[in-house]
Order: sequence, then C-alpha cells, then structure tokens
Amino acid sequence: MHSKYDIMRYLIVAISVICFFSMDEQSLYYSEGRIDYEEILVQTINIKLNGKPDIIKESFQKWMEDKYDVDLDGKSLLFFDKEFMKANGVVIPEISSRKIDLIVKVDETAADATSFHVFAKFKNGDFIIKKLFPYEFKELESIVFQYITAYLSEFYITGAKAVEKTIEDLKDHKGDIKELKKN
Repeated sequence: MHSKYDIMRYLIVAISVICFFSMDEQSLYYSEGRIDYEEILVQTINIKLNGKPDIIKESFQKWMEDKYDVDLDGKSLLFFDKEFMKANGVVIPEISSRKIDLIVKVDETAADATSFHVFAKFKNGDFIIKKLFPYEFKELESIVFQYITAYLSEFYITGAKAVEKTIEDLKDHKGDIKELKKN
C-alpha cells in the first residue's frame, strides 16, 4: 500500500508531465535566405526549429542517410568543420541525376533552437539557385519540407505517447486514490 505522500507526489508529477507536454509546442520558421560560402553569396533554404541543436542535427543526418542514402557529415579526416554538414559528390535523383554537393550550415547559437541553411551545388561549381535551376531548387526545398514533416510528426507522436502513458499510470492508481479519500 502506498502512503498518502507517495500518492500525492505521484499525482503532482503526473500533472506536471501533462502540463509540460500540453505547453511544449514546436515552432517552425521557413524562409529563403542568403549566406556567404567560399566568398560567394549563396541562396539557401532556411528552417528554424525549437529543440537542442545536437538532437535536431543528428535527426537530420540520420533522416538523410535513411531516406536518400546520403551521409551528411561535419567531419573529415584532418579537419572538423562544426559549422557545416556536407555530402560531397552525391546523387539525389529527386534533385538531379548529376552529382552534387549538399551543404547544410547549422546555426547552434541558441541553446533551444536550431537553424539550418540548406543549399547545394553541382560538381562544376554552379550553385543550385531558384533563378538558374528552378526545378532542382524546388526539389531541394521539397526534401527540406519532407524532413520537417517527419521531424514534427515524430516530435508530437513522442509527446502524445508520453501523455498516454501518464494517463494509463494514473488509471492504474485510481484505486489507491479512492482509498486515500476514505482515510
């Protein structure tokens, strides 16, 4: 039998978890932008998501590998470029049959938000920009939207499962609460 304090502590924790998940919403910002890369102003697809940068960065890397067999990595043998994740010489048929370098600048300046600046260039050095390569740019944008959809779906499903588990735990202890009322 649980003591009155154990039951009250459990109720406080359960209510706190429910409140946390009901208030924990995801904000998404999308825009087109420009950044300086290799001394060239490059058009980018920008997204900003709430969440720890390391978690979202890892999620994006894993998603690209699973979905497109693209290994985005910020590391090379001699250097570590934390600012950019790159996949050099990859073919993503949705974008082009030609080899491209997919580049993602990760802005980790905020502890609770992550900004990605996604862009690509062909191996001949031409950047995929909307004006010169509208089809390829649109497909790159589509890939970014697919990732956002997958990430947000997982974010809310995980939160809903946690709330469901808390509710089930509360139901399991309903008898204990009725017993507490009797005392």
